[in-house]
Amino acid sequence: MQFGLKLGSKNTNYTEDILSFYQAGYFQYIELFVSPESFDDTIEYWKQFSVPTVIHAPHSFAGMNVSLPQERENNKKKLEETFFFADALKSEFVIFHSGVNGDIDETIHQLSPFIDSRCLIENKPLKGLNGENCLGSTPEEIKYILNELKTGFCLDFGHAICAANSLKKEPFELIEELLALNPCMYHLTDGDYTSEYDSHLHYAKGTFPIKKLLKMIPEEAKITNEAKHDDNLNDFETDSFYIMSDVYLRKAIYSDIDILYEWANNSATRANAFNTSPIQFDDHKKWFQKKLDSENVLIFIYCNGKENIGQIRFDIENDTATIDYTIAPSMRNKGSGYKMMALAETKIRFEYPKIRILVGKVKDENIASQNIFKKLNYRETYQKGCRCFSKLI
Repeated sequence: MQFGLKLGSKNTNYTEDILSFYQAGYFQYIELFVSPESFDDTIEYWKQFSVPTVIHAPHSFAGMNVSLPQERENNKKKLEETFFFADALKSEFVIFHSGVNGDIDETIHQLSPFIDSRCLIENKPLKGLNGENCLGSTPEEIKYILNELKTGFCLDFGHAICAANSLKKEPFELIEELLALNPCMYHLTDGDYTSEYDSHLHYAKGTFPIKKLLKMIPEEAKITNEAKHDDNLNDFETDSFYIMSDVYLRKAIYSDIDILYEWANNSATRANAFNTSPIQFDDHKKWFQKKLDSENVLIFIYCNGKENIGQIRFDIENDTATIDYTIAPSMRNKGSGYKMMALAETKIRFEYPKIRILVGKVKDENIASQNIFKKLNYRETYQKGCRCFSKLI
């Protein structure tokens, strides 16, 4: 999945952390909450990062409540600024709340002139932190808004749990109803599983069944962590490791020889290799032992619990490591390659600091691998017959 960092447009004090954590693969996009009247002062700051962006429009805490008719003129200015940000940063999505203490039809009336294909409506708790009545807390309300505005949906798991507690429903029952609305992206923090109020806690700091919720999210989906931040983003780093805690990389050992041979000789693997000829086992044995013995080679097995999912190898020359990887045939097309690459990049960055540049070479017809390198923000160049990807870490 693609993991997102939530920041406000006025949060211009995290520059070093943003750069280092993005390069380390801790997040793949920023979800930027628009603080009113901040565009002129901050847009150049956010453009400097060249990081994929999702925009979150102001809500009632920031002075925009689209469910109240008396706020139309005030809201119009905030909506215009929201799309200034979205256009300038080429945002994939623009997320809206439905308002509080008002009327859903007024929400639809105010949003309608601005809505385009990027726009998503986010579900809300039934009760706001100050006792306000939130619109868009039930599947029925969300479905009505989506149908009227012809827009997409952002599923916030914490909001759904809080709404279910207010409605005296089992939270997963309500979540399943919301999943049926085909969310385009997701929000997930921790919190009190029995509460009606959202608390935006860091993972493992509350009682939400985070791991169970993660399994409900499609492999390639965007999921934003909206937990509250401290003076730096170290808490976000901890959350990122928590998300990946069921998967890990271990160093390859000689007993991995059979499974690596099986993966290497898979027909799809051979087709994507620069040398497509089948591999003889005796040749594989000699090659594998030589690689294990070399001080300039790192081979890791990517695991989920006790299950072997793939392998990734780094052939090192000076400060540069060339990547070769394989995913088990049964685990392909599930996002495993992307996850393994992101985890391996983090491991190299922190455990092997002498490696500064990662390089990958991909055949022209291997679109899946090309897309993984692109999503991880590798720089692409072209050589005859292949695509070359490089990244400074």
